[in-house]
Amino acid sequence: MLETLPPGQIAILRKLAGELPYYAKTCLKIVTKAGEVVPFVFNRAQEILHRKIEEQRARTGMVRIVILKGRQLGCSTYVQARYFHQTNFRPNLSAYVLAHQAESTLKIYSITSKFQTNLPPAIKFPLIKNTERSMVIENGSSYSVGTAGSAEIGRGLTIHLLHGSEVAFYENSDQLSTGLLQAVPDVAGTEMIMESTANGPGNWFYDLCYGAIAGKNGFELVFIPWYMDEGYMDPLPLSERELDTKEQQYYEAHKADGLTLHHLSWRRRKISAFGDKEYKFLAEYPFNVDEAFVRAEGRFFNLAKVYAARGRKQIKSVIAPLIVGVDQGRTGDDTKIRRREGSILYPIETIPADDGQERDMRLAGRLAKIIEVEKPDKVFIDTTNEHGALDRLHELGYKQMVKGIHFGEKAIDSERYRNKRTEMYFEFADWIEDSECSIPIDEQRFLSEVGSIPESKETSNSIKYLVSKDDIKKDLGWSPDELDATVLTFAYPVRKKSLGPKPSSVAPGHQKQPWRTQLTTLRGVK
Repeated sequence: MLETLPPGQIAILRKLAGELPYYAKTCLKIVTKAGEVVPFVFNRAQEILHRKIEEQRARTGMVRIVILKGRQLGCSTYVQARYFHQTNFRPNLSAYVLAHQAESTLKIYSITSKFQTNLPPAIKFPLIKNTERSMVIENGSSYSVGTAGSAEIGRGLTIHLLHGSEVAFYENSDQLSTGLLQAVPDVAGTEMIMESTANGPGNWFYDLCYGAIAGKNGFELVFIPWYMDEGYMDPLPLSERELDTKEQQYYEAHKADGLTLHHLSWRRRKISAFGDKEYKFLAEYPFNVDEAFVRAEGRFFNLAKVYAARGRKQIKSVIAPLIVGVDQGRTGDDTKIRRREGSILYPIETIPADDGQERDMRLAGRLAKIIEVEKPDKVFIDTTNEHGALDRLHELGYKQMVKGIHFGEKAIDSERYRNKRTEMYFEFADWIEDSECSIPIDEQRFLSEVGSIPESKETSNSIKYLVSKDDIKKDLGWSPDELDATVLTFAYPVRKKSLGPKPSSVAPGHQKQPWRTQLTTLRGVK
């Protein structure tokens, strides 16, 4: 067919087929926020997204991208144009878009329908099927949309181009993701683009983003901050002297990327419209990845403080006790060990699940080694369901060092807390408020567990309690074992072991050693 066209037309057709930005502005029409029908010229956010996707495709032959973004930056429109372009110029492709609500599904498909309606006649390839949710082109390629709802969507399908829209808000996200991701073969030319604004930590999209950052799931993260949209600007800017401390920090950090005083004026006004609840703004219009997942409403822990503590410089204290918390895995579950030294949380240690008869003995052996080598001041081990390891450690002579904790046992302050579990969680929440506390930077599972805990409740006589662990497991998808190991380090007050002899027992002429006899709080001294 190309041989029958003049050379100039052949060159134009090849450029249309090979260059999406040129094709978009030449052939596609979109409706602006003002209701105007205009050529689709990429905005700044879409240009960044296109460049990142094309870089990955050139390296790997495939596209596996997760997009974390502010609201209404045009990412969905870009992906629709990308897949519409490919299905028109590549035969026998299956493009599939899954939205989180029926209304969004129809809106997304209307974008593609408008592309088709306004195509120049010379390149409007015939359709052999066209419904309100799908179209099939004469070349054998198809484009269809669906709504997340059934956990079975995607099973039995073969999809070449998959777009998940607002995936953080899917129902049945774990089951859906399993079916959908398996529907896309790992072959050259296939694409998966999953995009969403954040919906707090403790969900599949959160894990997808941080798995991409860690390089563990095959996806690459593209984060697009809200100020990439020039519509998020006020006509009258703030002056630099009007900026508060946080605004000044944002301005210095991001002005080289395009943040202006006009943007900050708009931001201030928007936060005011949210009732001065900044966390609501952060979820919709984040400056960075961590801000996007701060969903403070309805959460037990102060997530803004949790994220601020990640990777914070560790401030050691010679009088801070080293405390070890151990959450024993039930049959088939891993065991988690957490060390805390005052204001410092050290990385989680995992002992893989072992269902054999020697499981308790192996755990006891590992803890005995920790005691002998690391010299902790106390080891608290969860005995809600298991006692074998504790009994063995006591037999080995560590009865004073190792204490069993039942999460349902009586709290120290039983007039405030229903049980020990609630009390430990509140102590950890207080610890997080400390401006010096430090949390390991790369523990995404732990952060998911922290973000999954709902607000506490109170009885009629003002005794605080938490929702059941079974309810948390149902919402989170797994047991919050790393969090439980962490809160165990707050089970009881712990004193730092002696740093030397008491001053009264030091012989004349000998240098005195530091000595502290006071009992720490549950949080430990800093």
